[in-house]
Amino acid sequence: GNNKKQKSAKPRRYWSITGLHGSRMGEKELEALVAWESTYKLDDNGCAVKDANGDYEMEVWPMSWQPLSNLTADDETTEMLEELLAAPEDAHLLAWDAKVQALIDAQLAVGMDVIVSTPASDGTEGETYSGCIVSIDANTSSYTVARHGCDVRSTVTADAIASKAPPPSTARRGTYVRALIEEALDEGGTRRYWSYGKLTRLLSGGRVAVVELGLGRDESTVCVYDMQDARSGAWLTEL
Repeated sequence: GNNKKQKSAKPRRYWSITGLHGSRMGEKELEALVAWESTYKLDDNGCAVKDANGDYEMEVWPMSWQPLSNLTADDETTEMLEELLAAPEDAHLLAWDAKVQALIDAQLAVGMDVIVSTPASDGTEGETYSGCIVSIDANTSSYTVARHGCDVRSTVTADAIASKAPPPSTARRGTYVRALIEEALDEGGTRRYWSYGKLTRLLSGGRVAVVELGLGRDESTVCVYDMQDARSGAWLTEL
């Protein structure tokens, strides 16, 4: 009888990926359906096998589901993943966007809790944090913010982006999340896509989250209104 086990496409560091054709939630993290590049068929001595015509035989590996942590973070794979996880413009997301936009458009006032994102400049990295406005200088369009979670006051200038803060999140450390990422394009405009990762800690009284996002597992600081629980689909805050 034919009792041989079917070969499975086990990931190896030197295998190339030709495409990502689907995504699903696994037991611990997001998984992608991976198409593998064919490899040379080898004999028991590790030598490439030739057919009757003298051509090398190829081993065609079936597509398989792989956790994102198994994939190497090269530019091509990252681009394929971002295309696969492009943010859907469905009614649910558009309704949420309208609530977030209302926070962004809110008139800032003394005593208001805000989210502040400062741009990178002169070799310093930008940052995202939340705090309470304690004063506004109408002459310079700047304001002073007492940061949540620490005894620091910062002067926020017009080049920073500020919005009314969302309610604090009660998400737990280790929650697997997906975040809406929006980045500027060199040719103008922006693109949005989902990025998945693990929540490592909450800052600023639960309004800003630090997460390990993307294939490279780099830590990113994200406002909680841009994140969902990856398993349940629930947003990490209520607006």
